[in-house]
Amino acid sequence: MKSGAEYFLDYYKGRFAKGEITEEQLSQMVTAGTISEDEKQYIMSCVVNREQEYLGYLRDLGGDTSEA
Repeated sequence: MKSGAEYFLDYYKGRFAKGEITEEQLSQMVTAGTISEDEKQYIMSCVVNREQEYLGYLRDLGGDTSEA
């Protein structure tokens, strides 16, 4: 069973993935002490992973990823 903290982080992870909150807003939450830097990185990890998958897909197709 998930803890309250895990539900909290997953909620913000979903909002970040949908573009409802920005990296700047997450940084403000770190500054305010609402979340830690590690938690911010966890929240942002979904987007980073998706970008890496997309770049891999482009490379597989022979696309130029040098500017990405």
